[in-house]
Amino acid sequence: MARKILIVDDDTDVVKVLIDRLTTHGFDTDSARDGESGYLKACKYKPDVILMDVKMPGWSGLEATNRLQSDPVTADIPIIFLTGLGDESISRRYLEQRRSFVLLKPFKIDQLLAILSDNLWDVRPNTPKKTEKSLSSDDKRLFFITGAIKSANLI
Repeated sequence: MARKILIVDDDTDVVKVLIDRLTTHGFDTDSARDGESGYLKACKYKPDVILMDVKMPGWSGLEATNRLQSDPVTADIPIIFLTGLGDESISRRYLEQRRSFVLLKPFKIDQLLAILSDNLWDVRPNTPKKTEKSLSSDDKRLFFITGAIKSANLI
C-alpha cells in the first residue's frame, strides 16, 4: 500500500512538480490550496504525512497545523513545512510544533526524500540513517530535526 502525502500549497506549479515527483517514487498524493481546505482534506484523506506551505491566503500553515494537532483524528500526522523564509529564527518557530520539520525553498526532491527516509520511512533503500553529527552544513541549512526525532532516539 502506497504511503499517502497531502500537499498543502497555494503555488500550483510547486504542487504539480511535487505530485509528479512523489508519484514517481510510489507515493499516493492529494493536494489542497490553503490551510483550511488542507485541514478538511487531512481529516477525510488521513495522509501519512503533510507537506505544508507556510504562507498561504486564509489560514497560514501554522494556523492549519495548530488545528490539525488539536484534532485527535489528525494530531499524530507528521508535518513538513515548506518555506522560502530563510531566516533561521523564523524557521525555528515552526519547529516548536510536534512531529514537524522545515524544508527551505527552493529544494530538491532528494532533500524531501531524505527527510522522509531518515525520519519517517525507508524510502531510499540502502541509504544509512543520518545523525545530526553526520549532516553536512548544507543539510543543516535545508532542514532542521525536531524534538520528536530526538525523542525517538534517531539522533
